[in-house]
Amino acid sequence: MEPCEKQIINTNLDKLIPNTSCNTTFLDLLQASGVFNNVDVNALNAHSSNKIEQVTQFYKLIQTKAGGYQMLLKVLKETKQTGALSILNKIPSQYDPSFHYDDDATARLGKGKFGTVFKGKWKNRKVAVKRVMHTDETKKARIENEVDILRICDKHSNIIRYFDIKNFEYFDLIVLEFCDITLKHWVADRTKVQIPRRNIMKKVTKGLEWLHKRRILYLNLKPENTLLNAEPPCVKLAGFASSVRLKNGEKVCQVPLGVIDDTFCFEAPERRRNSRECSFASDVYSLGSLFLFVLTDGRSNLKDVESLGNLENTMNETNEANKCVNDILTIKSMTLDDPQSRPTSSELLSTSIIFQRYSGEDDMQETDDFNHPTDPPLLRFIKHVNHSKFILTKNENH
Repeated sequence: MEPCEKQIINTNLDKLIPNTSCNTTFLDLLQASGVFNNVDVNALNAHSSNKIEQVTQFYKLIQTKAGGYQMLLKVLKETKQTGALSILNKIPSQYDPSFHYDDDATARLGKGKFGTVFKGKWKNRKVAVKRVMHTDETKKARIENEVDILRICDKHSNIIRYFDIKNFEYFDLIVLEFCDITLKHWVADRTKVQIPRRNIMKKVTKGLEWLHKRRILYLNLKPENTLLNAEPPCVKLAGFASSVRLKNGEKVCQVPLGVIDDTFCFEAPERRRNSRECSFASDVYSLGSLFLFVLTDGRSNLKDVESLGNLENTMNETNEANKCVNDILTIKSMTLDDPQSRPTSSELLSTSIIFQRYSGEDDMQETDDFNHPTDPPLLRFIKHVNHSKFILTKNENH
């Protein structure tokens, strides 16, 4: 066993003892692997009446075995001893003096379908460390694909920076740029990063356009993967585990069932059809959902927009109402059921939804102050129109 592996065991022995069970199945698997022999198993069974002593002797013994650490991880996983497995997956700073991360609950930044992200340090820089388990060739290939895309995208200002990857027997650690907050949390407290909504929309669109020009389908655009920094204010796209790089000449790809996301409202409808064929237009659909999320502080969805109807009665009422209508019409065009009818990310950068401002808006401030609790203008408009239609329908029924 390597010195660094022994250190993990000895440093965390007090935590490992209550989280490890030397039951018959556990010891049989270690014996079948060749790490333990019959004498080792009998010696440990002699302590079966005293569980603490048995586990203590087990960890002393396993440290004398070649390849014992990696086999221990495998057997702990097979016997579902997740507590001990989590502890042993830690990496001591001596293994790489420039790198460290903590995997306890207080250091966890987020958890997704393909991995868990923790706070860490890399070369004296605060970083995010994404831990991804790879138990089969499919998962290994997905990690390789994600890292390849991150390396391509590393230099764009609106895409998360990639620093390094640490490879281990049963998991990899992807070292990424640390950001202050996700868009999902920002809409709940906009004081943490003071950046106008339209700036967020513009930066996300620029990042998406950059990906599309390099024939990369993002396929994972949602508030949890849209990250913001306070100083200087900036917006970053993250989460490329399900992204695909199209070959020259390809316009669509078929997304495997295993990478379909659970965030239904941000996912293009074609991803859930039988063909599961996705294109750049699939990202535009997600972008339309994200625009609505940003402009309404996450308090409205596409069903609310669909219920507005054709908006003929709201045009030319006021300048502010017209701006709201323009925003809604753009979002509707981005979320059309037919992918070929949606605008491209490049086309969206020249539309009014990116540049127009509601009354009182400027480049540094929104209509409603960052600390102000009132609804954003588009949300007020949606509520007003739907409420008016409700009153009209109610009166007509009477």
